[in-house]
Amino acid sequence: MSPWVGIGVGIGIGLAVACIVAFAKKTWQTWLSSVLRNMLARTSVDITGDYAGEFWEEAEEEDPSLPCVGDGPDGRESITLKQSGRHISGTITRDIVGGPDRVSRFNGECADRHITATYKSTDPKNPERGSFCLKITNGGKTLRGGYLWYNTSEGKESVDYGTYIWTRKL
Repeated sequence: MSPWVGIGVGIGIGLAVACIVAFAKKTWQTWLSSVLRNMLARTSVDITGDYAGEFWEEAEEEDPSLPCVGDGPDGRESITLKQSGRHISGTITRDIVGGPDRVSRFNGECADRHITATYKSTDPKNPERGSFCLKITNGGKTLRGGYLWYNTSEGKESVDYGTYIWTRKL
């Protein structure tokens, strides 16, 4: 056997090992480390479950700095929330009287007894999207905070805000 064959085999094995190491490193840095971080992340309350949501849109022209919480909520929603470590995700279904339900998906994070997330309509024709931040209260039975959203209803385009309360369904 020629010495060149031995050198060629050695180089081939070396390249194969380098590719395997590079793949393993990339996999570790992206997927595995993320999974381990989420598994090891300490969260004080498990908030996975179904919630009934209520929201109050911002005050009209009287005082735009205050949320309008007068007679009752401006809308109601059903929320399904899943938690994996610090990561949260789920769906928000808004019941529309006389029309089809509006469904949005959200993704975010749970940390320091708060959840922050962004959401987007599942309907490609509906540009509605926004974000919310809720404080976990009452052992995870109630989430309270606010939301910010891109509003295209009633022929306007604006960024609106309001108060949000989620109550865990039993």
